Amino acid sequence: MKKLLFYISTILVVAYVIGSFFWTSAARRDATCSGIVVTVENPNDSIRFITDKFILSEMNRLGFNVKGKRLVNISEEQIERTFNKQYYVEHVQCYTNSDNSLCIDLEPIQPVMRVFDGNQSYYINRAGKHVPANEGFFLDVPVVSGHFSKRFQPTQLLPLIDFLSSHPEADEMVSAINAANPRNVYIIPQMAGITVNLGDLSDLDKKFAKLKRFYQEVLPVKGWDFYDTITLKWHGQIVASKRINTPRLKIQQDVSLGHEESPDPLVSVAVSEVSDTTRKHTIHQTAIKIWKTRNT
Repeated sequence: MKKLLFYISTILVVAYVIGSFFWTSAARRDATCSGIVVTVENPNDSIRFITDKFILSEMNRLGFNVKGKRLVNISEEQIERTFNKQYYVEHVQCYTNSDNSLCIDLEPIQPVMRVFDGNQSYYINRAGKHVPANEGFFLDVPVVSGHFSKRFQPTQLLPLIDFLSSHPEADEMVSAINAANPRNVYIIPQMAGITVNLGDLSDLDKKFAKLKRFYQEVLPVKGWDFYDTITLKWHGQIVASKRINTPRLKIQQDVSLGHEESPDPLVSVAVSEVSDTTRKHTIHQTAIKIWKTRNT
């Protein structure tokens, strides 16, 4: 008798589940969209135009007139794909709620740099999506200039952008970034009149440490307007180009910098002049080599 009751109960439960499934499916086929609920996640105060009303107007502009439409005829995936292509969207998720409303959760674009490439100017996010620079954007992000291509894209500068973001002291030194190619990336310091060539973007912590010490220990000796270019791309040395109109520098002048107790000190500065005969004028370069107190 107990077994019979168990079998009957099991059959009734299965029949209820199957019936509920078909009833729900039939109800959903006939259900219509009751409206649209937009949530702008992590709003960026600098991108003020991305609001709930703006997204609703974009739904109409993009041809998604869903209110009153049967839910089975609404493709959440198509709405997501279309919005993800828009320049102002970082990420979007679309789904139907239990009250038959269509929910759109949207995160505004998160630009990480502003790019100047020839006559073009635009922002990009970490994925490289281009965002037009217009009156709707007021973003305090690093400024990058250069000639970019498919082989050399602005996103290749993200290691430098991330380094500056995580090192406020280094970030304070930099007013802009210029990229000639992946092997010659320049920073324009806040101090006017000097350009710094980082080379590639390896060992950024060591390169900025050398730059800091150059600021602290060499420029006060030589003068803040003595050099126009500082090159950090080579391991173990700094090469600084002398400004052409500065007074002539004595050859092989050693300057004691008095930091013998600090790790990896700048013990002396070896100065030499190099003439570039391939140009119409002479470019004077000062080679500043860094010796460690240890023989390394």
